[in-house]
Amino acid sequence: MSVLDYKITYKSLDPSNLGQRLQSFPEQCVNAWKHSTQLFELPSNYKDIDDIVILGMGGSAIGGELLVDLATVEKTPPIRVHSNYGLPNHVSKNTLVIASSNSGRTAETLSGFKEAINIGAKVIAITAGTDMAEQAERAGNPVLRVNYHGEPRTALGYSFLAPLGIMVQLNLIRDMSSEIDESVKELSNLVKKKIGMDVLRENNQSKQLAHFFRSRLPVVYGGGIYTGVSHRWKTQLNENSKVWAQWEVLPEANHNAVVGYLMPQTVKELVFVVLLKPHNLSTEMSARYEVTCELMENQGVDNQTIEGYGESFLSQILTVSLIGDYASYYLALLQGIDPSPIPPIDFIKDRLSRRL
Repeated sequence: MSVLDYKITYKSLDPSNLGQRLQSFPEQCVNAWKHSTQLFELPSNYKDIDDIVILGMGGSAIGGELLVDLATVEKTPPIRVHSNYGLPNHVSKNTLVIASSNSGRTAETLSGFKEAINIGAKVIAITAGTDMAEQAERAGNPVLRVNYHGEPRTALGYSFLAPLGIMVQLNLIRDMSSEIDESVKELSNLVKKKIGMDVLRENNQSKQLAHFFRSRLPVVYGGGIYTGVSHRWKTQLNENSKVWAQWEVLPEANHNAVVGYLMPQTVKELVFVVLLKPHNLSTEMSARYEVTCELMENQGVDNQTIEGYGESFLSQILTVSLIGDYASYYLALLQGIDPSPIPPIDFIKDRLSRRL
């Protein structure tokens, strides 16, 4: 048995109960969807927009990336994620700007948020904090107050599904309530029967992945609707597991990254590649995945393909995200690390606060 199969591991290494927050993710999705579609009112003129810009950093931005991927298979206005100071130059009064900051104090997001208000854009704040919420209310802009306590990276239900729910409410995308229902069902089944803490390693895909990743460099490939998800896996491995990780996007990786498979054997032994493969791929993309795996096998690069659950694109995105979340959580525990604290990020914020 693995140390991940003993309850004492979680009690001793996870004092903040991050694992419980992962376990309650299906419920979080239900709450975020209900909040954004039923309990949150928006001005009627917010429907009259040309494009959408989502402001956010880190865990507050990743939901926007998943939304961009979902928009590639749905009819929506153009959507862009801006993870930087300020705003893209094209933002105008006809832009819907969704500023997502769990703390409400993220410097980069606040700078763009203030500029958007000054421009007269249609601004919405999504936050669990007070600073951005108060500024939005003073300017007469709506605020979706996040009723969730935990790390921004564990609030994916709000950073992803709340903007999606806002778009549904504004008729900027079709109603996806049936896909939400399917996704929650698949997520609940995943936690209870496939990847949750009570599922033994021999039957647990995420625990097995954690063991594969241990003492190696994880490299995550994704394409299509899994472009943002592959980035999510990389950042969760960084923050939860406290390890370096890389991510690549198909088909772009076939034009550069694959040449790196010729690296020395000693380096190959330190790498483990995960390919996130969506269902219903086009003939062209399916061939890309197959040939990429073939090349890795020929070059002796260890790899594994991961697929999601459910028929809908939304369910696939959410389930594969949760598989990665649990894998990163388990990897932290395998290394004897508390997955919750992020001292290097806290250090940077503290040092910057003294200089700016």
